[in-house]
Amino acid sequence: MTVNLRYFAAVAEAAGVTEESVSLPAGATVGDLRAALIAARGAGFARQLAVSALLIGGAHADDAAPLPSGAVRADVLPPFAGGGAEPSARRADRVSQTVRRGRSCRAGAQVDPALLGEVPRRVDPAARGL
Repeated sequence: MTVNLRYFAAVAEAAGVTEESVSLPAGATVGDLRAALIAARGAGFARQLAVSALLIGGAHADDAAPLPSGAVRADVLPPFAGGGAEPSARRADRVSQTVRRGRSCRAGAQVDPALLGEVPRRVDPAARGL
């Protein structure tokens, strides 16, 4: 099977690329994919991968999950602001929605505000008497 990977933010920096394809045997799991990536990229990449969410076909997947057969799309996303070492399923789902809508998490990208919750309005300092 072929896994087409997309890396974002710090993970892309650690990998040195934003996209790549990896071949794995049929029946491989998400954990097998992680192990193959660590073996190919080394310790620096392993540290980033350990704290990143792995989305398979746009959905959060844990290491025990089998990879679907055929061509597979996987997105590797590091924790975002306020993120911990183990991303919550809810946050991973919101990130997967962003990715499915064709937006990236790179600097300058536009993200649907509905995915971010309430966006604070900018207050003019003159209006506050400053």
